[in-house]
Amino acid sequence: SIVGEFVGSKAGLGNLILEANFQFDVARIFAVLVVLGVFGVVLSLIMRMAQSHFLFWNKSLS
Repeated sequence: SIVGEFVGSKAGLGNLILEANFQFDVARIFAVLVVLGVFGVVLSLIMRMAQSHFLFWNKSLS
């Protein structure tokens, strides 16, 4: 969805990266990338917890 915001949106994190890129605002680009990274880690943890809760019979051996 971030890539879609590069092309067709006037709002969102993708557009913020694109505008910061045009203005050579490296600090803002890194800030958005950190936010996206944290968001990805949090979503991954939520999905792992949901998987272990709802698919308790499908435990991994590792």
